[in-house]
Amino acid sequence: MDFILKVVQAIFFGVICIILYYEKGNTFEEIFQNNQGVLFFFVMNTGFSYVFANVNIFNFERPVFIRERLSNTYTTSAYYAGRTAAVLPVEIFTCFLFLVIGYFPCNLDNSAGVFFKSLLALELCAFMSSSFGLFLSTVFSDAGVVMALVPVLIIPFLLVGGFFVPLETVPKVYYPFEYLSMFRYGFEGMVYAQYENNPLVFNGQATNLIGTRYNFEVHIFLLRLLSQLY
Repeated sequence: MDFILKVVQAIFFGVICIILYYEKGNTFEEIFQNNQGVLFFFVMNTGFSYVFANVNIFNFERPVFIRERLSNTYTTSAYYAGRTAAVLPVEIFTCFLFLVIGYFPCNLDNSAGVFFKSLLALELCAFMSSSFGLFLSTVFSDAGVVMALVPVLIIPFLLVGGFFVPLETVPKVYYPFEYLSMFRYGFEGMVYAQYENNPLVFNGQATNLIGTRYNFEVHIFLLRLLSQLY
């Protein structure tokens, strides 16, 4: 049942993405704004969905885990590895389903290499978000408390994701949030997948968006993506 709900959620938000961003834009600024918006929509929806999907998991399993841990049935690392392995196929599939529905109708680069780089960035964003949700679930034993605190704890990560405010203008007090933000890494990865070797072309004029519109300090795409893994 949980799998079916996640599939329905992925399809629903994929359709919402098409409704909002389907081949929109008649000028360079409109195309750029819509492309930027759809990329961040992918990341934002993935981040929130996977945090909330995992934020109460350990609260339900805590009594069983404590009892079996005290009896030395398995180690903590074995529990975490088993839980991750159990949910990973579902997370990979639903993330792929969401992206494949919303990506191609939205005026983005349809080449296979760019799509799979974008998928890798989004999958790692989903894994990082799941890890953060599970972390919150272990820290707070009360489900009501953790659900109330999730927006407070996740909004700072959203604000320094690179969409709302240029990263070079972020105050230093927010630097810890910036470097722990799943939204920042996901958005950064998708922007580089989309524009690193593919300037945005409008009316025969190509614009290098990486050099003119973004200030991400990414030099090796794969290593930065892998750095999302805690």
